[in-house]
Amino acid sequence: MPIKSAMTADDSRSTLAMALNGAGLTFGLEALFAKHVADGTLRLVLTKWVTTGPGFYLYYSGRRQLPAGLRALLTIAGKLKQLG
Repeated sequence: MPIKSAMTADDSRSTLAMALNGAGLTFGLEALFAKHVADGTLRLVLTKWVTTGPGFYLYYSGRRQLPAGLRALLTIAGKLKQLG
């Protein structure tokens, strides 16, 4: 079915805001949407096609000569609360 879309986003918080305001279907992280699904504000659809898995991974070539930006990202990612 062709769908015309006037909005696109690459951020889960933005897509959550759009869904909460009636913009249509969205896809996002379960931890971010769970409260809204539990209270009935949002509902799950297309559940046969959900992705499952342990989460996200960062792959990099090794620990030698890491660029400063990648080193900072790894430090921040290591401190974040794990989702799920």
